[in-house]
Amino acid sequence: MSVGSGPMRATLGYLREISTALNDEGTYHQMENAIPYSDLNALLTTSRNHHTE
Repeated sequence: MSVGSGPMRATLGYLREISTALNDEGTYHQMENAIPYSDLNALLTTSRNHHTE
């Protein structure tokens, strides 16, 4: 399955929301649900292991 450029464009859209909030409101509450580094590392490690098996 291919999602093309969708995930990257979604990420850039989210970055735009964060930037707008920082600029207009001086807040960054959109980042409250950011994935913790430990979860991201586990996700990437799991992903890599699936591709090598």
